[in-house]
Amino acid sequence: MEDINIKVEPVELETLEKPLTREPLKKSRKIDWNKRVKSEFLRIHNLKRFKRADEVT
Repeated sequence: MEDINIKVEPVELETLEKPLTREPLKKSRKIDWNKRVKSEFLRIHNLKRFKRADEVT
C-alpha cells in the first residue's frame, strides 16, 4: 500500500470569518431596518403634530 502525501496550506482567518456572499445581505437588511425605523418615527411625529393642530382649532 502506498503512502499518500497531502499538502495542507494555511488559510487566513479573515477569509473564514467573513464569507463574501453574506456581506450584501447584512447591508441590505440594515438599510431596510433603517427605512422602517425612520418611517415609523415620521408617522408618530405626524400623529402628534396633527393631534396638536386639532386641539388648537
